[in-house]
Amino acid sequence: MKRVGFLTDDNGNKSAVRLMSFLSLFSSIFFATYGLFSSNKDTQSTGTNLSLIFLTAAYSGKVGQKYIEMQNEQSTSPNSPRPTNPIRNNPNN
Repeated sequence: MKRVGFLTDDNGNKSAVRLMSFLSLFSSIFFATYGLFSSNKDTQSTGTNLSLIFLTAAYSGKVGQKYIEMQNEQSTSPNSPRPTNPIRNNPNN
């Protein structure tokens, strides 16, 4: 049995997507904190924008990966129905 850690998946494999997500999350927290405590109004808006960009990057990669994994599981499972062509199977044609 492989050891499951903080940056590994359920099978014990190292996950680069999790590492990227955590780095983006910490960058987002840093820029948000910097923007909040800055006295310059331009820096505050820049810090907020960068924070939102990094926060989006932190989670969009993981959501995309999970979506692709779900699609692969559905297409490879033996009980899943085969995709049909709606043009050929249309009884009105």
